[in-house]
Amino acid sequence: VSYWKQESREQHHQTVRGNHTHTVLRGLLPYTKYSLQVTVFNGKGEANTTRPPYHFTTQEGVPSPPVMLHLELHKDTEVAASWVRPHHPNGILRGYVLQYQQSE
Repeated sequence: VSYWKQESREQHHQTVRGNHTHTVLRGLLPYTKYSLQVTVFNGKGEANTTRPPYHFTTQEGVPSPPVMLHLELHKDTEVAASWVRPHHPNGILRGYVLQYQQSE
């Protein structure tokens, strides 16, 4: 089994021994497009690789936190907040929750 991220051609390989016709690929990144091909082999050699490659996207994961939070005081009762998107959104961002409380 050979697989790689679609924006990269760095291939990863996993060998499945014996008559097994399934495996689990671990260590994949969330919400990432991959390509996968399977080649079967025996004592005489390898068969042709599956063509075309199978394409799949892993499920969404939890995003990394937003970065570079900046606060700017506008008035005595207003503050503007801004930030930079997470470096690893790991899916489609649907919004942000801002939490604040009065401190003493």
